[in-house]
Amino acid sequence: MDLLQLQNLCKRDPGGYKDDFLIQLKHFQTELQLFQLRPSTSSTNFCALISYLSHMTQSYKNELSNFPHQLIGLLEENHHVLCPEIRLSLVQALVLMNNKKFITLIIILPLFFKLFATKDRPLRTLIHRHIVSDIKQLNKAGGKHGNDKLNKKLQNFIYSTLKDTTEAIAKRALDVLIELFQRKIWDDAQTVNMISTAVFNPLKSGKMRVSSLKFLINSSSDYSFSDDYIDEKQKEEKKKEDRRKYLNPKLLMGEFGAQHSKKTKSRMRRLERAQKTAAKIQREMLEEADPDAETSKKKDDGNTAVAPIYWLSDPQGFSERLLSAVKSSNDKFEVKILMVSVLSRTIAMHKCQLDSFYSFVQRYLEPHQLHVTVLLALTAQACHELVPPESLKPLVAFISDKYVEEYKSPEIIAIGINTIREICNRQPLAMEKDVLDRLVQFKKSHDKNVMASARGIIGLYRKVNPMLLHTRDRGRFTDRSVKPKEFGEEIVVDPENDIKLLEEQENGEQREDDEEQEGEVEEMEEDGEDGEDGEDGEEIEVEEDGEGQEDGEDGEELEGEGEEIEEDEEDENETSLGKRKRGEKEEEEEEKETKESKEEQPSKKRKIAIPTYEQFERMRKLREGKEESESEEEEDKLEVDPLDIQGTPGWRMTKKERQDWVKQGSAEARQGTERRGAPKAKMGVSTTNKEKKKNKPFVLAKQSKAVRDKQKESLGKKLKAKRKKKGKAAKQQGKKRR
Repeated sequence: MDLLQLQNLCKRDPGGYKDDFLIQLKHFQTELQLFQLRPSTSSTNFCALISYLSHMTQSYKNELSNFPHQLIGLLEENHHVLCPEIRLSLVQALVLMNNKKFITLIIILPLFFKLFATKDRPLRTLIHRHIVSDIKQLNKAGGKHGNDKLNKKLQNFIYSTLKDTTEAIAKRALDVLIELFQRKIWDDAQTVNMISTAVFNPLKSGKMRVSSLKFLINSSSDYSFSDDYIDEKQKEEKKKEDRRKYLNPKLLMGEFGAQHSKKTKSRMRRLERAQKTAAKIQREMLEEADPDAETSKKKDDGNTAVAPIYWLSDPQGFSERLLSAVKSSNDKFEVKILMVSVLSRTIAMHKCQLDSFYSFVQRYLEPHQLHVTVLLALTAQACHELVPPESLKPLVAFISDKYVEEYKSPEIIAIGINTIREICNRQPLAMEKDVLDRLVQFKKSHDKNVMASARGIIGLYRKVNPMLLHTRDRGRFTDRSVKPKEFGEEIVVDPENDIKLLEEQENGEQREDDEEQEGEVEEMEEDGEDGEDGEDGEEIEVEEDGEGQEDGEDGEELEGEGEEIEEDEEDENETSLGKRKRGEKEEEEEEKETKESKEEQPSKKRKIAIPTYEQFERMRKLREGKEESESEEEEDKLEVDPLDIQGTPGWRMTKKERQDWVKQGSAEARQGTERRGAPKAKMGVSTTNKEKKKNKPFVLAKQSKAVRDKQKESLGKKLKAKRKKKGKAAKQQGKKRR
């Protein structure tokens, strides 16, 4: 009987086929003893027995209790010598038993990490995928905190494996951690701190250092963690291509429908599938445009949206160690730039104090240095308001001396001024008056890039510290009382002001609702009055006539009472002065009492409930909106783009690219200014044959009769045509002179 048939029968009736199973188990034991004598041999029968017994673990648990340990022992002793087929079948059997929960992952994990050192790529890929998927299933089944004990054991083991002296094992442990973080399985501060220790790995090749540095900079797109990884950029390009193809009706019908004259069922099915795909893409685009809509998917927690550097537990210590590692590093220059970029991002995000960094970077900021614009951008990025101005003033002076000189090329001058502007945008106190005066002199430069850079730094200091500029450069409408914050000064947000802003907004919304309701009521009343105008008019006239009669009857009584009213008024005028004085004294006493009560008693806040999370978010948005309206200062960017420092891209291009760029700019500038008398372009109207002939390629035009006849023309005909052409030109010149 075949082993596959026996496997099926044993699963259906374990008790009836137990004797057959025991025979196969004894057969496996004898094969194992023979195989241990010569482990390098290959045996298909032995592989089939391993697969059969691994599937029987759920039916015969007691009989196979020692089976996994036998396989683990065989792999640990002979994994370097084993045949690849047998080694793969042994690992597959262990994976199957782990999936069926016959053995736990913590038992086979040490063996799997040892097997990462073997030169067998399919085996390494299988183990890597299984480790990640099994940890994912553990966390998915147990909830977010259901398997904390097991997670801690696994994390401790992988963390200890990161310190392994074998590079292949340590590198795979790092890859597993990074993939688990990116899949939001272990997306916490502990995982980030474990990965950050790989930056200081002492292994010579530096692969782990580069991987961990790339992860810290960008956890999603710059790092490929497994063999079946697909780059994010390729996905985006495919997405754009799909949108271009499926959202254009002409392309859609041309590719799936109209290109075939005969309609068949298969072609119609293809067209229907394409139309469904187009509808799906349209829904995705609507969800991206309106993420708050009901059709949008639920967002994730957003932990990985933040850069992993944010989760560092000791950023100051990490940055100090990384700076010392950069100074003593013998790696390639590109790796050093990567280390400096992580260091710069850490300093900027956590406001670290690392004054020696700015003096260290100066040696790499010469104009002839390779990748100097990237280094300048990273230097500016590492500046923040808590850096002492005394540490940045030498750096600003160094850049102005090396870059901002009249004999330098305009491109270098613009780079220097833009770098200084980015530094001073983060720490305005780093600028000195004599350096600023030198930079301002370039505001009238003939080069547009230099002129724009100089005017940019003038605009910055008009907002930040206009008194540092010369009087003529301060501008007419700038507030000259503006001063930069002192070093270490912080603006504390008053929560009471936020509550007032929230109340004002809520009151404004309530007023609008009340006004809408009143408007609706008035409209309803007007509609009701329109139908009863005739009856009401008569009633009003009758009432007025009645009132007039009553007034006439009571006129005599009012005249008699007039004398008594005048006498009462005289008595009141005499006592009014005394009452006024008493009232003023009473008001003063009440004001004093209210002031004393306010000083003695704590200020009573408005009776408001504890704000919810949504109200806190609304307060923050209102405060930010008010700050933007009052002071039109832009928020400092955490990152500095090297392209912003370089300015306009014209000088970085080749001659051909620069010419195309200038032509494109001039064409955009000429839009809407067509030549007088030129024919206007009409939408949806084809061109004439004469216009088409001008743009026709010569390869096609040379086969035409006109071109062939022109080649066969005699000399007399050519001279005659030439004279005719000259005569036409002379006539046109004569008309112009007249």
